[in-house]
Amino acid sequence: MATVASARPGSPPAPVPARVQRRVLRVLLCLQILFSMVIAMSGPVVSLLAERITGSATRAGFTQASIFCGSVACAVPLAALSARYGRRVGLAVGQLTGAVAAGVVVCGALLDSFPLVVIGSFGIGGAIAAGFQIRFAATDLAADGRHGRAVGMVTWASTAGGVLGPSLVGITDKLVPGSPLPEFTSPFLVIAAGLVGTSLLAYGFLRPDPLLLARAAEDAKAERANTERANTEREHVGAGAAGKSATDRPAGLRAGLRTLRRNARARRAVVVSTTVHAVMIALMNMAALHMHHGGVSVGLIGIVISFHVAGMYLPSPLVGYLVDTYGSYRLFVTGLALQFAAAGVLFASPPHSEAGVGAGLLLLGAGWAAGFVAGSAALSEALPISERVPAQGACDLIIQAASAVGALAAGLVVAQLSYAGLAALGGAAVLAVLLRILWTGPRGRPA
Repeated sequence: MATVASARPGSPPAPVPARVQRRVLRVLLCLQILFSMVIAMSGPVVSLLAERITGSATRAGFTQASIFCGSVACAVPLAALSARYGRRVGLAVGQLTGAVAAGVVVCGALLDSFPLVVIGSFGIGGAIAAGFQIRFAATDLAADGRHGRAVGMVTWASTAGGVLGPSLVGITDKLVPGSPLPEFTSPFLVIAAGLVGTSLLAYGFLRPDPLLLARAAEDAKAERANTERANTEREHVGAGAAGKSATDRPAGLRAGLRTLRRNARARRAVVVSTTVHAVMIALMNMAALHMHHGGVSVGLIGIVISFHVAGMYLPSPLVGYLVDTYGSYRLFVTGLALQFAAAGVLFASPPHSEAGVGAGLLLLGAGWAAGFVAGSAALSEALPISERVPAQGACDLIIQAASAVGALAAGLVVAQLSYAGLAALGGAAVLAVLLRILWTGPRGRPA
């Protein structure tokens, strides 16, 4: 395998026509737009449905936790499916799981069954886990020095969902006037139909499969290199040196974690991605409650959150370009520094100051864009195709698990220390990672 390792890990080992990557990106962009619009409805409306059934806001919060748990549980199995059968299968199965789960939620609504709603919420997390893989699928065939732009474009496509998705809840809930369906049930029919559509789009149009094509190119290059080596040395060692094919290698959690332990560049990408995402989730989730306590109107809270979403997704193509041009290290530092500044602004902003909280959330979103896009691109660049997918699955599991813990802990922290205390803790976490990145330097080792 030495001949394979001699190539730059993150780039396709053999030339792939640019038109193939352009087609893949077009399909992934359409997939991301439709998926983000559909899935953005699920979070708000499932809580409203659960509260209607139980009459308890506390129990309604369990549905959000269930979605997080589902995304954590499905991250590695879906990555293993992709590693063995290609991106088409992994993405389609995840989206279809979410569609069936949305149907389970509808049954729970019809029967006033809170357990069914929780189970359905868990399954919707499977669709979210598949959605996380879309950004990685964009890098499978990316040329050397283009990983950042590929991730950035797909991430940018989420803007539609972040902005339009929540507003569709009210429209879809009144989709059929005079419908006998209980309140907050119709949106899940739309979610189910949308996820069936995304699964069909992934399976039917993501051809050729980018992961399988990149893997075939890697295997072909390894075979050629070993044949040339055997001819040069006049030894028939090519077949013995080729090792296992990519489909025979372990693709589970252990394989992914083992890869991350061995590769410092990949490990650092995961640490930065996890930090910026978990801190963003914790501070963003509690910001609306913070402003509500300060007497800010619901309309203004919605506008502030919209600015935050814009800060997350709109800069993504620019961030991707900067990653490819200047490297991931500078974007790691920039993203973490922006989030540290955001934590400072949020710490100092009183709850009635929508301008102060809005500025903090805008910085928080921009920091997320820099760190998350750079981390996703850096992880793909750091690893060969044969090791990449298990590590990506482990990465998503770590990110989602940390975010779930952060989201659950945020409420407790605010109750005990206030929102300013939560901002201080988030800033401390970001600062610790930032100092570590600065100490180790661009190469990931202390100077």
